[in-house]
Amino acid sequence: MIKDIVAGNDQLGSEAVRAQLRAGGVRVQRDRVRRSLVRINPSAAALRAMSQRPQRRLYSVAGPNSLWHLDGNHKLIRWRIVIHGGIDGYSRLIVFLRASNNNRSSTVMDCCLNAVARYGVPSRVRTDHGGVNKDVCVMMNIFRGSDRGSAIRGRSTHNQRIERLWGDVAGID
Repeated sequence: MIKDIVAGNDQLGSEAVRAQLRAGGVRVQRDRVRRSLVRINPSAAALRAMSQRPQRRLYSVAGPNSLWHLDGNHKLIRWRIVIHGGIDGYSRLIVFLRASNNNRSSTVMDCCLNAVARYGVPSRVRTDHGGVNKDVCVMMNIFRGSDRGSAIRGRSTHNQRIERLWGDVAGID
């Protein structure tokens, strides 16, 4: 039955085949459809798997202190512990990592100021949209100027370097 559906179209994936089967009144588990597709045409299944992988982007910064990634980790919040961290995007040097009992912007600012005193002012910082990073963004705009992207705010999933650090800190790869 599956062989008839995919005949002449190697690009049909498991979900498209399942939809065709459902339209014909047949309910089948995803895994069974996937195994059948691999059995029918293993090379097409391998090509589909390769084409669905997201393309990695090249990470590039000019040098040390070009971009710091800042974030807070709230996995221990039920025990009143918040971990604030900052990492240099070029060298991956951890510029600060502090466990505190609050999630205030003054705490993040204190961490950042200590790191600035030790390593110098970075050219830019990247943070998420959280309110606790507001003071650091204001500080960066004062130090480096607001019209040059001194404070880059975006989704936390795009804050690549610090998100990787959280995996290393937790011992998860």
